[in-house]
Amino acid sequence: MQYILWILFFGLGFATIFYRYSLYKITGDWEWAMKFLGANGTIVAIILIGAILMFIGVAYPFGVFENLDPRIVPTWLSTL
Repeated sequence: MQYILWILFFGLGFATIFYRYSLYKITGDWEWAMKFLGANGTIVAIILIGAILMFIGVAYPFGVFENLDPRIVPTWLSTL
């Protein structure tokens, strides 16, 4: 299961980076990205989202997210 998620997240991140200009044409300008990341902020934000998806895809099979400290879980989440 972990390797299926690896392929899924890595592939989704790669596709996000590869098709960034097509995604940009679909989504348009993001004002917050333009404000914080500069003139090409939307493109940079799409690339960062793709890179984060790729990182999650690579890190998950190696168990990076398995032994997180339970004290950092918000209190509202522990009541679910």
